[in-house]
Amino acid sequence: MISECPNEVVCSHCGQSGHKKNKCEELKKETYGEYYEEIREGLEEDHVSGKLEESVFVNTENETSLENSLFEDNKVIENTTSAQSLRDVLLIGDSHMNHISMTGENVNVIQKSGMTYECIDELLCSKPVLDIEMMPKHVVVHLGTNDMMKSKGEPHNVQISIIEATGKVQEKFPGTNIVLSSILPRKGGGVKIQEYNSSVKEVNKFMEKFCSRTEKMQFVDNTKTFLQSGNAKKKLFSATDQSGIHLSETGQEVLKASFCTAINSEFDSNKSDAKRKRDEDLATPPSQKKESKVYKQ
Repeated sequence: MISECPNEVVCSHCGQSGHKKNKCEELKKETYGEYYEEIREGLEEDHVSGKLEESVFVNTENETSLENSLFEDNKVIENTTSAQSLRDVLLIGDSHMNHISMTGENVNVIQKSGMTYECIDELLCSKPVLDIEMMPKHVVVHLGTNDMMKSKGEPHNVQISIIEATGKVQEKFPGTNIVLSSILPRKGGGVKIQEYNSSVKEVNKFMEKFCSRTEKMQFVDNTKTFLQSGNAKKKLFSATDQSGIHLSETGQEVLKASFCTAINSEFDSNKSDAKRKRDEDLATPPSQKKESKVYKQ
């Protein structure tokens, strides 16, 4: 009689043979909870493709496409400049928002370099948030880059942090519209950056699905704005930053434009609120419009 193979793999979590703990479906179900199916769906799609999508990393940028890109980015910024001022908005984020400020009434920008979804409590419990006098109608969250850097190629941990952080924002500001901004790509073409951008794409796909099925949530996809021919647009990122993460002044203006577009579209979805806002803006002299309060931790 042939004895059992002594080297057979047995999962230390469920006790079943044939897989290790890090591949255990039961553990994933317990960890990801109600979002397990969505996370697994994204994983299976990546597995079927068999490789990184070449279109994401092939640089075919030429002078014509670069000129078009410059025109499109300037148009986005101009549209934001001419947009109506915002009202009752809280923006929280990492160093990508380092120099972002917005004109409006009861508009607050709270930023901390190195901030993550995992540690969003640090911002939500900070004095600037506690000092906000009026409940914001919109909370824009732009985080995730530092979560991705710390995840070491495991995007599902980041997805869990996003779910938990969103719950904390909803608990802090019940009934508020939450806008999740997609994680930006990194500039560069090395293998590690390619792997990073591939993981970012997976997390952003999850964020989009998560927002689409959750009430009072909106997803802002920055992919088309920050990518050109599958690569991060160099002019939107700092020329002196070797990590390929930090934005240039133009990049921050483009990101700001993306936020404004999302918030204004949400205003427009409620016609009575939009009409009231327009009437109040017309009645408010430009000299009385306030610049947003910017807090850096």
